[in-house]
Amino acid sequence: MQVENLGKLKNINNEDVKTTHKDTQSNTKQSEVKNAVGRQKGSKTKKEQANVSLSVALTPTQKKQLIAYAKADDRTAGYIIKKLLLKEGIIEDNKL
Repeated sequence: MQVENLGKLKNINNEDVKTTHKDTQSNTKQSEVKNAVGRQKGSKTKKEQANVSLSVALTPTQKKQLIAYAKADDRTAGYIIKKLLLKEGIIEDNKL
């Protein structure tokens, strides 16, 4: 917040000032700014996203190995699984 807006805040000492902190904030609703997937309104990117939870049956040891492999590559476990599915041709790459 800018310094000049601080003087307009309502406080106990000055009852004449009617502007509050909320009045200095933007009046735009969050839903108007972003669409359902979190992109800015008017974004050209398609809404299809990886918003699906996926369960993979792994033993605790396998899970640790997958996480360690992903961490060594500076990736997430989900990214590694997706790349393997793409490599095997099980899913197609999303071409926009």
